Amino acid sequence: MVIEWLKIPVPPEQQPDYLHHDAEIWTTTLSEQPGFVGKEVWRDASDPGILHLVIRWESLAAWKSVPRPVLDGASTRFSRAINTTYAVADCLTYDILSADPA
Repeated sequence: MVIEWLKIPVPPEQQPDYLHHDAEIWTTTLSEQPGFVGKEVWRDASDPGILHLVIRWESLAAWKSVPRPVLDGASTRFSRAINTTYAVADCLTYDILSADPA
């Protein structure tokens, strides 16, 4: 499994709208893609203006095989819905390792 970890600055007063449209547009779009496992959004306890989107994929290949038109379409719909854009401050990739050495 692979984790796509996005760090996005979103002012706290705008987070309810952001979260609503993120779930409606981005999570729905991603959940229709092969290899999508799940998604969570976390608020940074030390900086409430930072959201962390943790997206789980079966593999890096599954994540990277999402067609560009699908991503562009979701991005356009999301930007229109929230009437602004939020820049991704960081995008990290993690491989999940088994705790069981066997």
